[in-house]
Amino acid sequence: MNQAEKKRFEIFNYSLHLACLCRDGKILAINETGAALLGMSKESLEGMFFADFFVAPYNEILTEEMTQIAEDGEIIPVKLLSQNGSEYDVELKISRAVEFGKNDFVVVARDITQRTRVSEFMKRKEEQYRKLVNMALDLICLSENGRITFLNKAGADLLKLKNGESMVGRPFWTLFHPDYEDIFNHGIKELIEENTVFPARLACRDGGYLDVEVAIIALDGLLANNIMIEARDITEHNIAVKNLHEANKYLERRVEDRTKELMEEVAERRRAQSRLMHIASHDILTDLPNRGLLMDRVSMTLNHSQRSGEPFALLFIDLDGFKAVNDSLGHEAGDNLLVEVSRRLQTSVRDEDTIARIGGDEFVILMSERGTAPGAERVAQSIVNTLAAPFFLTNDNEDAAYIGASIGISRYPDNGNDASELLRKADNAMYEAKKAGKNTYRIADKL
Repeated sequence: MNQAEKKRFEIFNYSLHLACLCRDGKILAINETGAALLGMSKESLEGMFFADFFVAPYNEILTEEMTQIAEDGEIIPVKLLSQNGSEYDVELKISRAVEFGKNDFVVVARDITQRTRVSEFMKRKEEQYRKLVNMALDLICLSENGRITFLNKAGADLLKLKNGESMVGRPFWTLFHPDYEDIFNHGIKELIEENTVFPARLACRDGGYLDVEVAIIALDGLLANNIMIEARDITEHNIAVKNLHEANKYLERRVEDRTKELMEEVAERRRAQSRLMHIASHDILTDLPNRGLLMDRVSMTLNHSQRSGEPFALLFIDLDGFKAVNDSLGHEAGDNLLVEVSRRLQTSVRDEDTIARIGGDEFVILMSERGTAPGAERVAQSIVNTLAAPFFLTNDNEDAAYIGASIGISRYPDNGNDASELLRKADNAMYEAKKAGKNTYRIADKL
């Protein structure tokens, strides 16, 4: 086997079942699970005839009919012989492996020895079977025509029952959480045909629920009237989190339309996502949009204005005297001042305008559809007048704090064609307002 073939075969090392690659009937490569089942090392198995590990007449059938079995695509039950003489019942699946070579086959063998032996015991001697299954560590339940006929001691213990006889005669799906009733009641044949282990939840007598892995075996072939249910407690098992999560999601999707609890969980996740998005785009102290959200809205307004020709304006506001208030009255008073400033700003503009806090004491207002020079100047003067009124920030409301506002105004399209340029020119105009004595405004195109 070359390096490329070995790399392609590596995926089989993750299989829980025997998997090997055969060429002309000989083992070319085999996974760790298969080598352990056969009782030999992977290296020593390479080159041996695969059919030699099966008891007669299966060894002859596999030697002569491997190609036909692969073409039929059927899963066949056979007996496998380990190096130490142990026999195993396995389900064999043979597939062509043309990606490796035209005479290559991939053989997968699933060990069903324990399941077969339990089934044989049931058919031979009822009393011996009861003793056997009562010694098992897993829940074993027999059902005939949907009704429980037997529940072993381990199952009664898992369900927190005194004995299994109290469940005899009840529908077998009452062993499980009510959400699984439709799945077990109407999809039992599908679950049997899938021939796989799947997660579920047992409904315990004390009202609690227990996570289990479930296997369902039909004792009468495809009729599925007589079945055996095996359930293993997996609450303390070290199961791969990803696989368990995906399996649970599969079952959740089948019951989510009638599970109120799940719907509430989905709604809460959406609310949490919305809160996170709001936090990411807003200032924590004032709850105003932050710089990122402001620039997004400016870009959207710019795109609209470029199509419609409508002007808009940016007002860059820097508070005068804020540091003195913060230093004299403390940071808490400074925070209260910023909150009150944001409230007063909101009374000076329309709902469709955007007010953002982009820095410590810096605010920007986006005035859409009202960006003419007179309109922007009226709003700027209103803000100057509003913020000049005294602020009462202490509990006793005795000491008044006074600040002002220096405002720079830029307009589209007069002062720029992109968001960054307009914001920069509004910032420059604000500094000109400060140079002019503060507590006033300046327009960029008048500088």
